[in-house]
Amino acid sequence: MDVYLYSPYAVAGFTLVFVLLAFEAGRLLGRLNTRRNDENEGQTSTIVGAMLGLIAFLLSLTFAFVADRYEDRKSLVREEANAIGTAFLRSAFLPEAQQAEAAGLFRKYVDLTLEAAREGDPDLIRQMVAESVPIQEALWRMAVAEGRRDLNSDVAALYIEALNEMFDVRSTRIAVVLEALMPIGVWLVLYAVILLGSIGVGYHGTLTGSSRSWTLPLLAVSFAMVVGLISALERLDSRLVQVPQGPLVSLKASMGSTAPMR
Repeated sequence: MDVYLYSPYAVAGFTLVFVLLAFEAGRLLGRLNTRRNDENEGQTSTIVGAMLGLIAFLLSLTFAFVADRYEDRKSLVREEANAIGTAFLRSAFLPEAQQAEAAGLFRKYVDLTLEAAREGDPDLIRQMVAESVPIQEALWRMAVAEGRRDLNSDVAALYIEALNEMFDVRSTRIAVVLEALMPIGVWLVLYAVILLGSIGVGYHGTLTGSSRSWTLPLLAVSFAMVVGLISALERLDSRLVQVPQGPLVSLKASMGSTAPMR
């Protein structure tokens, strides 16, 4: 199953049904095992407990991975806003005739960035990135022209440095958002372990005569909630867990409608 094609609610619902069916499969195996009376109940209980512990470990490990990526995405929003803001202010070092043009390019750059972040569609993000490349090239050409005009200019060097930082943060942010996704193999292993553990729980319940315990649905709901939250943290378009774009919104407001003052 490709979890990235479905909403977190769909993933949680699928997980709930998946676990409940696995419980029933375990009960069926328990009933079909004609030699279950010869089994060591204590040993079975130990094995099932170990499997549930492994599930808990994998869930916590997976959650930590996606939570770290979520924090990275939040911090990169702040870093990009700071980098763009610094470059925007230093564009005041450009010749007066180019300041208004540079200011307009910076505003369009921020608008494209915010639009891509709010939509959360990977294809749209790639489209916005492609549209921002000409803006980067135009800003870079202005900076190079100013630097060539005076090769010993410290202010031109500061502006070029700010642009480099802005471009680097953008590249890092795109890599984290679009490329650093949790491998599908991790999801497959996670569901495989959940499947085996749930079958073991159902089997053990039949063995002990308590297969219809009301706690089993609670366990299934718990699995579904955690997996659904993991999916929400991983997706870019999740409305359940969103990356705040406040720093970029504040930056857009601070840019106003005029070029930065000298």
